[in-house]
Amino acid sequence: MKPPLKNPASLLLLAAFSGAGEAVLFGPHPVLCGSAQAQSFNIIDFPGTRNSILRGLSADGSAAAGSFTPLGQSWSRAYRWSATAGFEALVDATAPQDHDNYGISGDGSATVGVAFYLGEFGHAYRYRGPGTYERLSENIPNHLGSSAFGSNHDGSVVVGGIGQRLSATETRTQAVRWNADGSVTQLGFTAYGSSYANAISRDGSTVVGNNDGFYQDAFRYTDAGGIQRLPNLLGNRSGSNVAIGVSGNGQFIVGNSNDRAVVWHDNTVTELRLSNGDRAYASPEAVSDDGSVLAGALFVDSDYVAGVWTAATQFIPLTDYLLSYGIQVPSNFITQEVVALSADGRTFAGNGYFQGRSDNVRGFVVTVPTPSSVLVVLIPFVLAPRRRRVIL
Repeated sequence: MKPPLKNPASLLLLAAFSGAGEAVLFGPHPVLCGSAQAQSFNIIDFPGTRNSILRGLSADGSAAAGSFTPLGQSWSRAYRWSATAGFEALVDATAPQDHDNYGISGDGSATVGVAFYLGEFGHAYRYRGPGTYERLSENIPNHLGSSAFGSNHDGSVVVGGIGQRLSATETRTQAVRWNADGSVTQLGFTAYGSSYANAISRDGSTVVGNNDGFYQDAFRYTDAGGIQRLPNLLGNRSGSNVAIGVSGNGQFIVGNSNDRAVVWHDNTVTELRLSNGDRAYASPEAVSDDGSVLAGALFVDSDYVAGVWTAATQFIPLTDYLLSYGIQVPSNFITQEVVALSADGRTFAGNGYFQGRSDNVRGFVVTVPTPSSVLVVLIPFVLAPRRRRVIL
């Protein structure tokens, strides 16, 4: 492993919390880096934590959001990370102790997620910095808690789900959009059960998600068209179909159809494969604005690894992709998934673990050079197809 970065801007400060909720700062803790001189492989590894999981990335790749679990604790606390500011935990007197970031706005100014109050259901929130914690409205009939999973560019529009009690024996979750004016738009139940909004485009035009019922359909929602089922790869209603991520302009949607990696564009579904043409048992979770780079998780040798798809490479492990740009992932770190991409497809945010410590998940952020500044050598990759189950 290469020596830590010495630039003060790369130093992390860990906010640990006392029982009284006071922030105690520890540091500095250096970011780990790879072998590329102009680029770095940043591992979000905070002392005193069991996990530090990443779940979102700003459009320019400069800020990321996630949650950490202190050692010996079962609760989580949300954080924001950037190469310049380091680590910033959610600190607010009105926030409960247990909360998780699930998304970050395109401009990096706001994070969204789920907070857990003692004896209550989880509740969706938005956070822009100390003193700004906001519990989002659940102003729909018979609500039973809520979750926020994504936002538009400036954080003014948020998507997720609100639980509802429909009768004495039936409860469902409905996909919703929290609007800039504070109102809540119910996106509607699907024909076969609950609906979940997983992501929203940065321009706010397109919400994507899935239902959870007898048939699991992926859907797209727009104000003009309402909630619409996305085409199934097999042409029928069968298997698992999930829309997980969407490009900034809403033109490209990625996810799974019948346990196969797919991209939807112009209401057409296309299967993504390996470089040898075999089926890719993968789960793409993010896509660049122009649809040229997709990333997620790839099933390799009985385990999950972070994967990248481009037209030139098809689906390959992230480590091979980075190596083609001269970026070496530390040899003792296993990349498991990519959860977010920058708008230009050059910065990847995801999660992994150090060898022998698979129960201690760590987030990572890495940026590749622009194609014109490096000679990319494509690495052949052959994989025996294996089955992957998508876990939501």
